[in-house]
Amino acid sequence: MESRPGRRVPATAVAEARRRRWGATRHDQFREPGDGGGSSRQARGRRGPVRQKPQAPEAHGGLDQAERHVVERFGEDATARRRAARKNQWLRSKAPSARFGARGRGRRSVHAPQSQIDFKNDAPVSTCEGLSTAMDDTYARPRDRHLFSPGRKRILSLDGGGVRGAVSIAFLERIEHVLADIEGRDVRLCEYFDLIGGTSTGAIIAAGLATGFSAGEIHTFYERLAPKVFRSSMFHLPGWHANFDGAALHEELDRTFSGCTLGSEKLKTGLCMVLKRLDTGSCWIVMNNPRSVFWETPQDNSFVGNSYLSLPDVIRASTAAPYYFDPQTIEIVKGMEPGLFLDGGLTPHNNPSLALFLTAVLPPYRLEWKTGVDDLFILSVGTGSYRPKLTTREAQRAPSLLLAINALAAQISDNQELTLTLMSWLGQSSLPWPINSELGDLKDATPPFGKLFHFHRCDIKLEQQWLTQNVGVTLSADDIVKLRQMENPDNIPSLYSFGKIAAEKQITHELLERAL
Repeated sequence: MESRPGRRVPATAVAEARRRRWGATRHDQFREPGDGGGSSRQARGRRGPVRQKPQAPEAHGGLDQAERHVVERFGEDATARRRAARKNQWLRSKAPSARFGARGRGRRSVHAPQSQIDFKNDAPVSTCEGLSTAMDDTYARPRDRHLFSPGRKRILSLDGGGVRGAVSIAFLERIEHVLADIEGRDVRLCEYFDLIGGTSTGAIIAAGLATGFSAGEIHTFYERLAPKVFRSSMFHLPGWHANFDGAALHEELDRTFSGCTLGSEKLKTGLCMVLKRLDTGSCWIVMNNPRSVFWETPQDNSFVGNSYLSLPDVIRASTAAPYYFDPQTIEIVKGMEPGLFLDGGLTPHNNPSLALFLTAVLPPYRLEWKTGVDDLFILSVGTGSYRPKLTTREAQRAPSLLLAINALAAQISDNQELTLTLMSWLGQSSLPWPINSELGDLKDATPPFGKLFHFHRCDIKLEQQWLTQNVGVTLSADDIVKLRQMENPDNIPSLYSFGKIAAEKQITHELLERAL
């Protein structure tokens, strides 16, 4: 815009020229429709435009000047979006952990970062009613909606156990079938459960479910995978090398979860896996929680953030059972020696239900889900339990390596019994499991602080009497010993069929309707 020397250019002309070149200016948002843009000397002086402070919304029927302008041009929906943007701008200037009061039905407060509040309606968003997967503007990803939205939460816990994971798959197929009946449509368990976690073979299944596989698809994958994985290595030297070649497992996991990290959008819900880090002697509970302490790589590169960990590598680490497979290495610090990981079953969490509960509620894990029978549902699925036994005569004849393996199996069994004891005591169980002859099933035992969650344990017992009474099959002692082998793929059809029969009794419509 050119002007003659000594002649002031009207402010309206300057503003119009700016708008033609740059679009609407910040000054425009405070003008009334038809306002000349401040052509008087009072409105426009040496310091630029004088912005009139917006009046309180109540002064104009709930709308300020700019909002009335938006309504006149674009309608009410645009006004709502503008209000949401203004509130987001204000909240960004506040601490993200501030406590916001939710105005609306039954005034209550929600302790959450700003992303958990629906500013369009000034009320917390509840996405946990039914299996609705409709997204709103509050959560950019389904994972975040599952992890951070308020309301009832559901956890699915999957035990380790090698090929005995076929038992778990039978239960999962039953759960999907019942949910489909309730909803009247096909469902995926990643829609229903807010956190799916597993150890060893349970980690494989959990990762598949979290990425959107159906239980039936995992069943097919499992039947294809097991014969390839549990095949003796050509270079196996007993006592010195792993019994099985892990190359087939690596190849299948890389193909199934190609390019997937813990931070990948392919994960539709919360995923948690249990690992044993051998070089530091620590138990790792690895999860795709973007608010966790170790999620991002720090500026000093003191560690690689969990969000960048390869999902196939983490699964392999959780399944690297000693004697059966070689340890798995994972880069923890760039340029340094990698971490050495073994099967998560070597931790106290072969049944990971207690670890998942602690991850969900303890403040350091940064989820802080609400506890209570009506607020938290935990479904724990086993792979067939039994109590390892060894007679004196058998122990005297067994080589040292076999004794060590039996001792490890007994330790895992003891850990699972302790987990079941604590979960049965802390939670209100709809299907109490007997723990031992002294404790019973703890159905009438209540902690002094009350029950913290609704707990349901699904499993079969790989014992003659239990299978006869509950499944209707009679097996010899030798058949039972064979059935317990976690590395024998020939057992998959029998284990699956036993699990399917048990699931019909243990997974009911009433159970899942209550958990909705």
